[in-house]
Amino acid sequence: MFLRAFLKENSFTRPFMVQLWKIRLFLSIFLRRMDLYKPAEYNSIKGFKNKYAGGRCFIVCTGPSLTLDDLDKLKSEVCLSMNTIVKIFGETEWRPTYYGVTDDAAYAELEPYIYRAIESSDLPHVLLSDDNICKPFKVPESPHIYPFHCIYSSKRHNLKFSDNAYATVYGGYTITYVLIQIAVYMGFKEIYLLGCDCDYSGEKTRFAAYESKEAERHFKGEAAMVEAYKRAKEYADSRGIKIYNATRGGKLEVFERVDLNDVARARKNTGVKEKEYGYADV
Repeated sequence: MFLRAFLKENSFTRPFMVQLWKIRLFLSIFLRRMDLYKPAEYNSIKGFKNKYAGGRCFIVCTGPSLTLDDLDKLKSEVCLSMNTIVKIFGETEWRPTYYGVTDDAAYAELEPYIYRAIESSDLPHVLLSDDNICKPFKVPESPHIYPFHCIYSSKRHNLKFSDNAYATVYGGYTITYVLIQIAVYMGFKEIYLLGCDCDYSGEKTRFAAYESKEAERHFKGEAAMVEAYKRAKEYADSRGIKIYNATRGGKLEVFERVDLNDVARARKNTGVKEKEYGYADV
């Protein structure tokens, strides 16, 4: 361990160690994609493949436009949510089907809320990144661990999108990008973003109070986040997947905008039952 740390910090050997680490990382991704390397820690993620083939889901973000009334409309939907959403469980009966955290600062801030929500059965499925969360923290039992790859190119348009969350999930400056990739892996053909304001310039940047400096970091990388969303749209369009923005206001104009009330009303009018998309199995 001492030798490895020394080699990483040494100005002469560090570039070599970084390249060696990258080669190892890309090799492990390739082997998982080919199903030749099967680490047990990612087994539950592998079980998500095409679980909801052809269905729709909502990715519930935590922007200031989100309201409790919005959440009430999603009680019968499959929802993926994130971060500070765990702070408002005392104010609504709605719960996310899947809850994810990628950022270590966010997890450190929210750890007590996450454990409390798990103990009260409010979080049936917790999605955690391997290196950022599972290595530095003592995580809850039986989380769904996904391999997280957050090496960014100096050219933003070279951002990568993964349709195989078992092989890797790429970073895109926001956990929303992570959850879009996981939703695609799950087989959803319609993905609705809600509360995705993509605007960190105002006084209020969060639906629920957030005490860390995550919002400040995100504001500095707001343009990069938009580039990531463009990459997601490019991939989705090429595969016949529709990503809609059901957010009220905000700055994100990459995806076609829809009204949440219209979307919820359309589901009721078609008479589609949750179990037809496998929703009753979660």
